[in-house]
Amino acid sequence: MYKEERYIYRLFHIDTNRINSRLNLPAMNKLEQWHSNGVIDIEFSEVARKEALFGEDRLRTKKANSYIFTKTLASTAKDRKRLLIIKQILFPNEEINSNKRNDIEIVFNALKYVAILITNDGTSKKKMVFLIIRMS
Repeated sequence: MYKEERYIYRLFHIDTNRINSRLNLPAMNKLEQWHSNGVIDIEFSEVARKEALFGEDRLRTKKANSYIFTKTLASTAKDRKRLLIIKQILFPNEEINSNKRNDIEIVFNALKYVAILITNDGTSKKKMVFLIIRMS
């Protein structure tokens, strides 16, 4: 039987806070259903994966291990400049700790791999919109 192609060529990167191991996030449940049905792709960055694997939560570890992950690989001058711009937009004049460095890499990976970033980092919403417009 002929099956119509359903894939819409959209890649989503999820942040650590969107792992949804307990299936309590209705919007993520829908995205995961579409992913399972071959409509979209869901991946995340190696940084988000490492954050998700931290701790003893077996459900979260299993869920994190079910996704493909991307590496930062900021080896070109253009990539290093992009990382710096992301840092300046997200955390201007702030000391960069490991959590902020992770956020910078998570955004970088979504941009580098042309993915839509799904996160629940509330204070950075306006900055994220600006970042995507500025980096385009």
